[in-house]
Amino acid sequence: MKGNAQTCPLLPVGDWVVVRPEDPPTTAGSLIVLNQPRPRKGKVVRVGPECLYADPGTRVAYKPFRGTEVELRGATWLLLNEEDILAVLGGS
Repeated sequence: MKGNAQTCPLLPVGDWVVVRPEDPPTTAGSLIVLNQPRPRKGKVVRVGPECLYADPGTRVAYKPFRGTEVELRGATWLLLNEEDILAVLGGS
């Protein structure tokens, strides 16, 4: 598994990746305000051994409403299957 173990406490398996979301959903109190569904963006932190396209440090666009959010050590991480990644963004 590639990635920096000191920054991410999660070890993805298979073709799963750990992403640090850049644009969390807008919240208003206990309500979540949903905009038009559009790709979300984030930075790949760790990848599983079967990942083909994602590498740690790259920015990606991924399908909205996918993955599983995990809060650990005061940070929010997104476990995402590589098939939900739409594009690797340039200028990473």
